[in-house]
Formats: sequence, C-alpha cells, structure tokens
Amino acid sequence: VFALLFSIPLSVFIDTFAAFDKAWIIPHSIIPTRLFGVATFEVWWFGFWWVFFTVLFYEYFFDHGKRGDRFPKTYRNLNYFFFALVFLTAILFIFYPNSLIVPYFYFIISITAVVIPLVLFLLKFPRFLGRFTIVAFYFFFVLLLFELVALKRGQWIFPGEHYIGWVTLFGQGFPIEEFIFWCLCATPALLAYYEFFADDRKLTK
Repeated sequence: VFALLFSIPLSVFIDTFAAFDKAWIIPHSIIPTRLFGVATFEVWWFGFWWVFFTVLFYEYFFDHGKRGDRFPKTYRNLNYFFFALVFLTAILFIFYPNSLIVPYFYFIISITAVVIPLVLFLLKFPRFLGRFTIVAFYFFFVLLLFELVALKRGQWIFPGEHYIGWVTLFGQGFPIEEFIFWCLCATPALLAYYEFFADDRKLTK
C-alpha cells in the first residue's frame, strides 16, 4: 500500500515536469496514450516496483516489520501533499502549459525532494545512518546496472540540455544527476520518507 500511494502520484508529478524539460523521456511506450501528453505508464510501474522492492528489502533485513502493521496518521498528510501536486500539475497543464517547462528541473527536484529531506532526517535521527548506508550501497549497484542496460536497450533517453554535468560508463552516457541523486541518493531518501511518515522511527533489533 505504501509503495502504491507513494510512487504513483509522485511519478506522475515528476515524470510530467521532467518530460517537459526533456530531462528524461521514454521514447516508446506499450500504451500510446500519455497523461498530460508526456507521462508514461512504464514510469509509474517502475516507480512502484522500486519502492516496493526497497521497502521489502529494508523491512526484511533491518526493520523486521510485523504483518498487519498500520500506517500512522502522519502518512496521510504526505499522501495528501502528493495528490495535491498531481492536481496542481493538471491545473497548470490545462491553463498554463508553458509553466510546466522548468529548466534544470532534474537538479531542482533532486535537491528539494531527495537531498534536503534525507539530510534533515539524518540530522534528526542519526542512528539510521548505518542501515541507510548499507541499503543505499546495495541499491546503488542494482539501479546503476539497470541504468546501463536501459540506456543500451533504448528504454529511456536523456535528450535535454539542462544538466549540471555528464557521466559516461561502459560506453553509456547519462546526466550526473542520474548518477548521484538517483542511483546513489534516491534509495536512502525513500527510506527517510518511509521511516518518518509511515513507520515508527525506531531501530528494531
């Protein structure tokens, strides 16, 4: 449930703005219809399984959650905020479509939605640094391998110009934002959201 409610609205919001800035694009979709003309079903599907797999991995090896655990009420506020972002995206698309073009959107969303929340959480709960680092290390290689294969197969492309840098690994080029903020930082940031809003913020032994 967390994976579904977290990933879908956030994917719709981020993928729409990213596609308008050409930060990343899925050139070929199995479903021809795209939300707001750009957002694809595959991104939502990928986002769901990434969140689902990460939380399962984290709970099984570190947090040992019990079956039937319920979300605290704090998670509702985060979910309301995410769906408000989707509603805002729809309003802007209908009435002010040009406002969806935000230069350097990838860098901006990475700082505001990944780096800042992660840093604030670890400053407040530094005891989570160790386990977050271990999970981040594992998923760094998972996401990087997926990245290289996806680029090789043309699953997604980076045709934009608004990047802070460029990385080339094994013959595949992609933005430095993708390497730092997605492959390295996105997983611990996700766990920070999960612990703060949906879990108990306690280290389970």
